[in-house]
Amino acid sequence: MIELARLNNPKARFAVLDVRDIDKLNAGFDGIIGGFCLPYLSGEECVKLIRQSFTLLNNTGILYLSFVAGDPLDSGFKTGSGGRVYFYYHRLQDLVDAVQDVGFSDIKVFNVNYMTSDKATDVHTILIAQKNVAL
Repeated sequence: MIELARLNNPKARFAVLDVRDIDKLNAGFDGIIGGFCLPYLSGEECVKLIRQSFTLLNNTGILYLSFVAGDPLDSGFKTGSGGRVYFYYHRLQDLVDAVQDVGFSDIKVFNVNYMTSDKATDVHTILIAQKNVAL
């Protein structure tokens, strides 16, 4: 994936790291995309990611997060084509509160149907928020 990204964007810089280590980055960004990483993070790790993203984003930067909304008590191990993983559900309102608490605004939420098999779909939730800091 990274090699393909490098071929398509030769002037961009790429790094492979665990999203939990986002604090190791020290550049400013116009956008941070957490594409479906939240299902693999606990609630506390999500809040940490949101706070660190706010710190790393330039003013008016955009944060994109996607996840499956649900009751955190329903979280547990799932088995799929990639093996067995612990899958976290997050309440939408908890994440909206977290982005607002740290200072994001202009929050938008979208739901997208995602086919998990020929007969089953999940609803993936996308949360987009903007950093707006008075200069």
